[in-house]
Formats: sequence, C-alpha cells, structure tokens
Amino acid sequence: MEQAVNLLMDTIVTGVLSVAAAYAAYYINQAAKKVKAEITLKANENQKEIFNAAIDRVNKLAEITVAAIEQTTAGTLRQAVKEGKVDRQQLIDLGRDAVLQIKELLSEEYKNTIIDQCGDLDAYISNAVEAKVYELKQKQGA
Repeated sequence: MEQAVNLLMDTIVTGVLSVAAAYAAYYINQAAKKVKAEITLKANENQKEIFNAAIDRVNKLAEITVAAIEQTTAGTLRQAVKEGKVDRQQLIDLGRDAVLQIKELLSEEYKNTIIDQCGDLDAYISNAVEAKVYELKQKQGA
C-alpha cells in the first residue's frame, strides 16, 4: 500500500512539475516575444529618425545647391534658352549636376535609408531640386 501511495505521490508531483514547466515555458516565450517586439519597435523608430534626418538633409542641400546655381548660372542660362542662343539641354544638365552634387554630399547611411524607403535616390533628389527651383521662382515672381 505504501508503495502505491508513493507511486501516486510521484505521479502527482511529476504532473504538477510538468504543468509548472509548461506555464514557465509559456511565460518565457511570451516575454521573449514582447522583448523582440520592443526591439523591432525601437529599430523602426531609429530608422524613422534616420529617414527624417536624411530627408531634411536632402531638402537643405537642395535649397543651398539651387540657390548657388541660380546665383551663378541658371538665370543667365534660362534667358539664353528663351532667346534661342543656347539649347535647353544645358538647363536639364544643370539639374542633373545639382542632383550629383547633392548625392556626393550625402552620407552612405542617408543614401541607403532613402533608397530603402523611397526606392530611387536620384528621383527623390531630382524632385527635391525641382521643388526648390519652383519655390525660388515663386519667391522671385512675388
């Protein structure tokens, strides 16, 4: 009889330990998922901060570059194109040069971040340059 009681007690203890181990494993798994989610969220926040900084940098560089080109070349070149003295392609090339100048000034981290988020770095910078040219023309027309 004592042996049966001991066997029963062993079975009960083993069962309780198994249930406790299952609960422990479950809670450890849940805690690990929570930590992973928090790490992912933090990584996403960092990536977002880098992306915003990259966009700000492109906009600032576009503003400076467009202003410099306008001051030195673009206005005269546009007038020459209007008068038919110069091919419009030179004006287009001026925009491409602006894009290249801005790309050279961006860090690799910013370039990669913009590519990851927007897909095409050149197109994004080109659009930023065009927007700054438009802003500048609006200010000059006012």
